[in-house]
Amino acid sequence: MARPAPAVDRAVAVLDFLADNPRDAFSLSELARRLDLNKASAHATLNALVDRGYLLRHPVRKDYRLGPRLIAVGEAARDQFPVVEFARAELRRLGEDLGTECVASAPIGDEMVIVDQAGPVRPIGLTVAVGHRFPLVPPMGTIFMAWSTPAEIDQWLERVGPGASEAERDRYRAALAGVRERGWSAGRDGEEYELLLRH
Repeated sequence: MARPAPAVDRAVAVLDFLADNPRDAFSLSELARRLDLNKASAHATLNALVDRGYLLRHPVRKDYRLGPRLIAVGEAARDQFPVVEFARAELRRLGEDLGTECVASAPIGDEMVIVDQAGPVRPIGLTVAVGHRFPLVPPMGTIFMAWSTPAEIDQWLERVGPGASEAERDRYRAALAGVRERGWSAGRDGEEYELLLRH
């Protein structure tokens, strides 16, 4: 079992929070309150991140925002997913044509991770940022699971939970078959097109 690393957990919590709010800056007090951190521990964490360029601290307002070192980290991470570069132009075109936010995601372990975003963000409604992670749990992820091995599909279906009926699992299997037959996936609010038809 891995040993706990509270300082690392605090640093990651700060970076995740600021990444979720990239247009805003926050004071030490605000960050400590929002992240439920001890103020002294938060101060030490923020200072360490500023010293290494992961955060910037405004000289007058004394608030914090993401720093330039994260650009290099992000670029290095993006290089691990060359498909993002391939899809970027199409994603931008799709966002412009539809006039709405479009996202590209990839399966990583048992999660789906948003790897790119394009198109106008609606003032009201759910929006996601690059880096957001979601559990790869049915009905989410049909496009990733449709061409998986039977064993991988069974593992995916196990994530529904012990209370799921065999009929519900069959519905998900049918949705995967529909995606394979069409060659694409479409849905609304996390529900695959095939599943919406079967409600």
